[in-house]
Amino acid sequence: WWDDNQNAYRDPTEAMMKVHGTRHKQTGENYAEFVGRVAGLEKDQLRFKEVVDPVKNQLQNDLADFKEKVHKQQAVQMLWDSSQPLEGTIADRYLKEHRGITDTSSLAMRYLPKGTDIMLSNGKIKPAHAPMLLVGGYNAKGEIVSAQRIYLDEKTANKNTQMDNPKLSMGLISGSGGLVQKGTSDRVYIVEGPETGASIAIADKEASVYCSFGLGNLSKLDSLIKANNYKEVILAADNDGAGSNAERLTKEAQQQLEKKGIKLTVIEPKAIEGLAKTDWNDVLKAKGIEKVQKQLGIAPKEQEYSKKYIKAKELMDKLEKLQTTVEINSKWARDANQ
Repeated sequence: WWDDNQNAYRDPTEAMMKVHGTRHKQTGENYAEFVGRVAGLEKDQLRFKEVVDPVKNQLQNDLADFKEKVHKQQAVQMLWDSSQPLEGTIADRYLKEHRGITDTSSLAMRYLPKGTDIMLSNGKIKPAHAPMLLVGGYNAKGEIVSAQRIYLDEKTANKNTQMDNPKLSMGLISGSGGLVQKGTSDRVYIVEGPETGASIAIADKEASVYCSFGLGNLSKLDSLIKANNYKEVILAADNDGAGSNAERLTKEAQQQLEKKGIKLTVIEPKAIEGLAKTDWNDVLKAKGIEKVQKQLGIAPKEQEYSKKYIKAKELMDKLEKLQTTVEINSKWARDANQ
């Protein structure tokens, strides 16, 4: 390779050292050793002098980490800026036709059409090969730093079966939460997946709902919860069965969050007969929104209105009786005076 500074050609080893430092930050292997190994030389056949500058190496590693984070966040921002509202899209159809989410108007999720230019984590641009449902992930500062992409089939509007894994996350996942619904109350649900989150969101439209982008990230959401001043925190877990790995990870996350000052409640859906595992979307599809609300401990709105109506009617009846009594007493007083 040509070094403009030295106006001379230099060997591949020096090129890697110039870019990465004397050792690979992940493997710890000296690049001179790496080149020799690729060339078929034994370690005792190599002759090189390694001058280690730990401060320089650390700075180089920190710079590489910073560049990687910047590229990841830029990729997420470009994805989000290119997205569209859900209404009337393939993503809207996916939620309504295949997931039973009949009302998507309050959801914060978005849609990205096939062919839209997206940025990869390495900074390269390419068109999206399939349409996707997007969930934006936010950090404690309210910045969008991550996203989950659910790739869809253009014809069926279901998950894309041409991919081994049609649900992929990107960006700075650690400590970020995927916003499914931004509510008006200080109640928040933390769920594992966006479809589960959407099922809870339509059952409790006053609450905020976030998906964790994986069980391993649950315990890292303390800063996000505190920054938004949520007072009632509910882990709406999947029911994978007693003794399952999911149950263990959920309990561990609960313990870690409580150590960080987050008081929370863990609630699971009741198992549905015939299913090995049950999540809240399963309950919605099989039993309806009323069952989701009942198991969450939420009174459906129409029931709340009925209770308020009954209470108001009782008060009106009491006032009417009181008014009748006052009128009778007034009439008695007038008759007595005459």
